[in-house]
Amino acid sequence: MKDLIALHNHSMRWWIATMESHADAATTIALRMPVLMKDSVSGRGPSAESRRMIEEKMSAVSDGAVNAVLASGQLAARAMQGRLNGPKLASGMLAIAEAAMGPAHKTVKANAKRLTGRGKVF
Repeated sequence: MKDLIALHNHSMRWWIATMESHADAATTIALRMPVLMKDSVSGRGPSAESRRMIEEKMSAVSDGAVNAVLASGQLAARAMQGRLNGPKLASGMLAIAEAAMGPAHKTVKANAKRLTGRGKVF
């Protein structure tokens, strides 16, 4: 029962973080659309903000992939040691998702904060 409660708590924390990231992403997209539109009609090519967008995405994807591989290795090691039951396996899989998405969550939160000039967006 203790493992099920831990899994529930883990999944709820993940859900809350994901919903916050969705709100931050929507804010970031809304504030960056005018920049993208301006770049598309200016004829001068991508602005520094547009280049920054691309670099951030590439960095978040590569960092997330490395983190996911490391978390997968940790889960596999626990499985080989026989230290997994159903809830612990599910929690381990959730940990892989968190590791993969962590850099994107961090980036989108920082972008929303920077672009709005405020602290927490929602």
